[in-house]
Amino acid sequence: AGLSEEFNLQESIISGETTLFGQRVLLGRNAINFRGQVPVLGSRTRKSERRSLQTPTEARTLLILRVSAQDSSPTLSIAEIREEVFGLQGVDSINVASQMESCSFGRLELVPYSGFGIDQGVHE
Repeated sequence: AGLSEEFNLQESIISGETTLFGQRVLLGRNAINFRGQVPVLGSRTRKSERRSLQTPTEARTLLILRVSAQDSSPTLSIAEIREEVFGLQGVDSINVASQMESCSFGRLELVPYSGFGIDQGVHE
């Protein structure tokens, strides 16, 4: 069985702040089974003391450089690279930018860099 109500009250267990330790503990969807053991209380940390991971909520500007050498050059044109990465022409609805936004649940948006003679995020 899980923790007794008496243990909960006696030890002041606070959800999200109290750490419990035990051996061969079973974790269920809505319960923790300590199999008759009395758990050991660990340190207690408040949510405000925990590390807070930053999640990008603003657009990130991206510049793609198409580099050619004397004896070799990329097979994709600037327009094709732009479409593969940003999907600006609407030809490729599944592109790098759309997948990054989707995988980050809308928290990461890639925006093509523009400035200094560079337009729509790709330069040669």
